[in-house]
Amino acid sequence: MSRPPSKRSKSKRRPLSKEQLQKRAQERERLNFEKRIRSLFEKIGFLRIPVDGEHFEFDGRTGEIDDIFVHENVVILTEYYTGRPDNSHILKKLPLYQKINHSPNLFVKFAKERFFGFAESLNKIYGDKNINIRILYASKNNPDDEIYDLCKGAVSIFSGMNQKYFLSLVGTISKSAIFEILKFLNLEYSDIGEVALKTSRDSFSYEGFLLPDGQSSYPPGYKIVSFYADPERLIGKSYVLRRDGWRENFQLYQRILLADKIRNMRTYLSNEGRVFVNNIVATLPAGTRINEAGSPGQNLVSDTNKVIPVSVQIPDTFDAIGIVDGQHRLYCYHEGNDKAEEIIKILRKKQTLLVTGIIYPENTSIADRLQFEAKLFLEINGTQARVQPALTQEIELIVRPQSTVSIAKRIIKELSVSGPYKGLL
Repeated sequence: MSRPPSKRSKSKRRPLSKEQLQKRAQERERLNFEKRIRSLFEKIGFLRIPVDGEHFEFDGRTGEIDDIFVHENVVILTEYYTGRPDNSHILKKLPLYQKINHSPNLFVKFAKERFFGFAESLNKIYGDKNINIRILYASKNNPDDEIYDLCKGAVSIFSGMNQKYFLSLVGTISKSAIFEILKFLNLEYSDIGEVALKTSRDSFSYEGFLLPDGQSSYPPGYKIVSFYADPERLIGKSYVLRRDGWRENFQLYQRILLADKIRNMRTYLSNEGRVFVNNIVATLPAGTRINEAGSPGQNLVSDTNKVIPVSVQIPDTFDAIGIVDGQHRLYCYHEGNDKAEEIIKILRKKQTLLVTGIIYPENTSIADRLQFEAKLFLEINGTQARVQPALTQEIELIVRPQSTVSIAKRIIKELSVSGPYKGLL
């Protein structure tokens, strides 16, 4: 006969105090925040070197780094912060950051010896002098303007709307979002990858056609060209003036990329294997050279009375091409992780997108370029469908800055940037 189980008194767990619960919630919040940022960089192709909690001394200053991300010859040193931003926290970190920025080659050499896996993560074709270091201060909450001023030129502040924008962008166009993030980190095209090893800056060219000045009716000095381009290069060299983006300028008017629309367009490309027949309207920099077919190097500036075949040479830089109309038709070719990628990665390299490019005259200011593009966007879209009032206001702010609507819009924007209404409007 088996003995009945002994009745043991169950030990009661002492309930957690309010302070303990709060501490646990803060820790969970911190871990989730770090996970989101890490996932963002890993999704666009960066390799993570975990160094959290490793204290070190560099050039007489002690400190620590939460994460290191590496892509080609770009190294991002990351600090995570979920508390309420204040000057004291960043001021303790800033002297170390300044020393790293002042002696980047020395820090690369130091990091190879100090951090496990760092040396192995670097491509051997790059010397220490070819490595570009950027410091990212990822704050869950929006820092005050004073903190931005303290960090200017030394640290990239990654918080608030910038985080939301890039998380949304990576969720929509996946790996192709890397180009915007590199630009956000104040990197030039010539700084990145094997291009950094070259001694001269290149251009890329497309065969197309030049419209005579008299037929375009554009102001003197503007040139209109049409050509077929590959989506891969266009994505890397283009910019879109999106509202709620990271660019510090009020002259932004286009909407954020719509994930569902991109997804449906990728499905169409994958299933049908056909390109979109309507064209993309873009602006090209003044440095674009138009060469008559068969006459390389002879920039065509004289007017003609007929459409002629030409070679269009565009500077090989970031932000060379401004997408005025057709951003969804372009970015549906992005490098993704979905089922459609197997087919789209082939289409992405083919010159199948018809581009109508407007070349600016020499010495066109940035302000004039933005105003021209905003007005052109309104002309194109205003004749096709009713433009939303919010978008009309954004464009009026650029085209007619002295109007009542523009002044009111500017005041609201300024109030949302600093002061008691920051982030609330």
